[in-house]
Formats: sequence, structure tokens, C-alpha cells
Amino acid sequence: MAKYKVLLADDEYWAREKIRNMIQWENYSLEFLEPAKDGEQVLEKLERCRPDILITDINMPFVNGVELLGILQEKYADIVTFVISGYDDFEYVKGTFLAGAINYLIKPVNKFDLVDALSRALEIISKRQASKEALLKAASMIQDSEYSQLLEREDTCFAAQGAIGGSLDFSRRRMVFVKLHHMKKLSEAYQYDRSLLSWSIKKQILQSLECSSPIIFNHIYHANEFIAVTKMEGQALSRSAARILRDMEALSKGPVTVVVSEGSSVVNTIYKGYIQAATAWMARPFSRASVLLSCGQEKVKQAQAKPFGCFEGASWKELEKLLAERKKDAVKKLAFGGLGFLDGSVREWEYLQVKQAVRHLVSVAVDTCTPYRAAEALIAAETLAEFVDKALETLDVALVWERMEEFLDEIMYGEPEGDEGSIKDIVKKAAKYVDENYFEELTLSALSKRFHVGHSYFSRMFRKEMGETLMSYISKVRVEKAKALIRQGMGNLTEVAFLVGYSDYTYFSRVFRKVAGVSPSDYRAQVSSP
Repeated sequence: MAKYKVLLADDEYWAREKIRNMIQWENYSLEFLEPAKDGEQVLEKLERCRPDILITDINMPFVNGVELLGILQEKYADIVTFVISGYDDFEYVKGTFLAGAINYLIKPVNKFDLVDALSRALEIISKRQASKEALLKAASMIQDSEYSQLLEREDTCFAAQGAIGGSLDFSRRRMVFVKLHHMKKLSEAYQYDRSLLSWSIKKQILQSLECSSPIIFNHIYHANEFIAVTKMEGQALSRSAARILRDMEALSKGPVTVVVSEGSSVVNTIYKGYIQAATAWMARPFSRASVLLSCGQEKVKQAQAKPFGCFEGASWKELEKLLAERKKDAVKKLAFGGLGFLDGSVREWEYLQVKQAVRHLVSVAVDTCTPYRAAEALIAAETLAEFVDKALETLDVALVWERMEEFLDEIMYGEPEGDEGSIKDIVKKAAKYVDENYFEELTLSALSKRFHVGHSYFSRMFRKEMGETLMSYISKVRVEKAKALIRQGMGNLTEVAFLVGYSDYTYFSRVFRKVAGVSPSDYRAQVSSP
């Protein structure tokens, strides 16, 4: 994508340096030109550098901001401009807008004012150029990346200033948290283009809201989470949340969770609102039904409390005994029965209860079956355990069952039986399919169906022929593809993760580190250094 030039004009050195270092400009296809310190320098740079966006102070020597904008309007009408100033005066504001500025920001400018203004500037440029979609995606990405940082830091308050000094203090707003539990159809529909998918879904959420100027962004580290911050209350907010649930379910063809945050008197930072929403969605039922939750109201009906969610204490002892004796069928029957997979009662439990029970089951299996296993075998078991953990978030009982079966088969080392000659050819074809379709949502059951073989047998034979589990092989292929994209110069690591099949960047980073021995960012630094 082409880079768009940004020129800053301000007579204060520290103001120029603060904005220069406020965001990573190159991450958003923006080139930050050497700033100008007065109006005359601006006019010289306009002719020589031809910037696409101008950010200018009002009060500068020789040619002030309002005069400068008048010249721009006459000679450089294609340059998108916005003004920053310490002058909180209506006449100055009116003058800059009459002269063609798109926004007016009061000093000291913070990151979120700057992000919104840049995003709006890119949207305006997009209307003039053939590369409209690329620019809109870039505008969307700036907001996603910068706003997502607020969800990761407890000490960051959300108090960005508005265009003319108005407050966006979260204590006077509500959050609508949207989680899509199944991204397969959406990823395919948008050809695994994370930016296009994000921009399109945010546009749909905006249409579903009954308010003007909400803040909507996609969590940069979790592609299936969207946040809307709005001033709406009462029935209007309830109607909008219900509409978002309906629209997102139709769009994703899968279950959706929508959570509305508590009133502003309880939550005064976006971080706290996000944690509150995340806590609420994990109390939802483990079923494929979409749900609308409201923080602060009565929780979803809970199942009767039992140790570790689904097992009695005696069941864990029996499970350990069966694992030690390598009785796979009995282990599966007890495990899947205790989790409620056999009779469907798992759907009555909360997501967090099921997650805790599955994690404990995995931990018991690893401790019982791998005390003397080689490091490679332990890594393979750990990789499969992570696949099980990620499957839980889809709320798909069949997928969790499949991943658990593969995990248990690997952990207990069952030796395959059957015609090894024919299965060798199938394994080679399956590996080739993974090599060519690594970005798809690859599952054991889908691949075994494609090659017409029982998935448990296929899993064991794949491990025997390839020397590693199917899921470990998929991870390695994806990491190698990710490394190739990084070497080719793709700097946005969340885009890299999505392109190779991971909607959760945090999970991708763990897999990458496990396979490559370094984090994605460290690898990028290594290949970028001269």
C-alpha cells in the first residue's frame, strides 16, 4: 500500500516532538515528514514535499494558521488539514473551519484525538482515490490498534478530548462488548483479509446502533472481539444491543455474545469496562445459542456447584487410574461423560466451569502419562492441550470432543493398526493439503473426512509417519508461512497472524515462540537488522 505524507507545523519544539513520537506512523502507511516550525516553512514544504495531510498550529510566526489554511484552500485544495491550538476561542474555531480545516484539537493533544483525526483524514482521501478500500482499511486499523492499547492497561483512563474540547470520559458512557465465537465463515467471506473484515463488521455495528458518533473498534489482539462505546442509555441501548446480536449472528453464521456494561457510576475506565464484560461473557452457558447479557443484573442460571465443575472427587481418582493403565476407551467414556458431552448436559454449564474442568482433566492426563516422556513428546502434548483450550471458545461441543480425543490418543501413545501402505499415501496428501491451505480452520475431523479415514486412526498414523501430531505439523507450517511474510516486509504482526490462520494474536505469539524459539516481534527485529 502507498504511503501518505503527513506534515506537522508548530513553532514549539516539544509539541512537534511529542506528536512525532505519539504513534508508530509507519505502521499505518503514513510517512511523517520533518515538521515545519513556522508558516513560511510550511509553504516551502508544501511545494517541495506535497503532503497529503497537514496538521498545523494556529499561532505561528510569519504566517498564522488561519492565513495558511486560506492559502491551502486556494492553491492546495487536495491537502486534508486539521488544526491544533491552545486557543480555546470560538472565533478561532470558526475561522479554521471556514478556511477548510476538518477538525480542531485543543492542546495538549492526546493520542486518541490524533488517531480520530488521522482516521477521518484517510477516509476523506479515500473518497478521492481509486484505492478507496485500502485507505478505509488503514483508517480503521489506526483506531483498532491505538484504542486496543486501552484494554491492556489498568492505569489508562479513557479521557480523550473531542474536536472542540468536549470530554469522552468513559464514566459518562456505556460499553457494548461483542464476541463472535465462530470466525470461519467470516474469514472465508473476506478472503482472510483481517483489515477488510474488521472494517466491514464495524460498519455493520454502526448501522445497528441508534446513536451518532459512537467509538467502535476491533480488539487488535483478538480479532473476534469488537467494542462500541456510546452515550446511549435505557431502551435505546437495549434495542441496539439486541439488533447487534441479531445482525452479527446472521453475518457470522455462528453463536454471538453481546454484553452491555454497567452504568457509568460503577465503571470509569474502558479497561474496567472490558474486564467486566469479559467476566460476564465467561458466565454464559456453554451452548451454541447466542446470548445478550447485561452486567450488574442477575447472572445466567448456574448449574449445581461441583468440584472442578463437572466431576466429583472420586471421578478424578478413577480417571488417574484409567490413564495410568492406558485404558483409552474407558478414559474417554469417563472424561466425556463427566464433562456432559455424552448426554448433552454440558450445555447447562457455564463456559468458565467447562473450561476449568477441561483444563484440570488435561493437567491430570499430562501428570499421569508423561513423567518420563521426551521433551518433544511433552511439547506435542502441550500443543494439543492449547488446541483444546482454543476450541472451547467456539462453544462447539463436537470440535472440543475431537480435540480432546486427539489429545488423549497422543498422551496415551496408542499404536495404530491397519493397512499402513494405503495410509502412508493419505498422510502425504493430508500434509500437502495443510501446506497449501494453512490459513483455513483446519481440524482433525475435517481432514479425516476429506481423506475418508477414521479420525482417531488418522491422527495416530499421521503422528507415526510424520514424527509429530497433525496439530503440531499445522503449527509449524503456519509459523514458517508467518516468518516468510515477516521477511517480505509485512510489519503488522496481527495481520500476519490472521493471514496464517490465527484470529487471536496472543495465541499466535505463544505458538510462534514455541516453534521458532523467539517471539514474532523479536523475529521481525532480527530479520530487519542490517
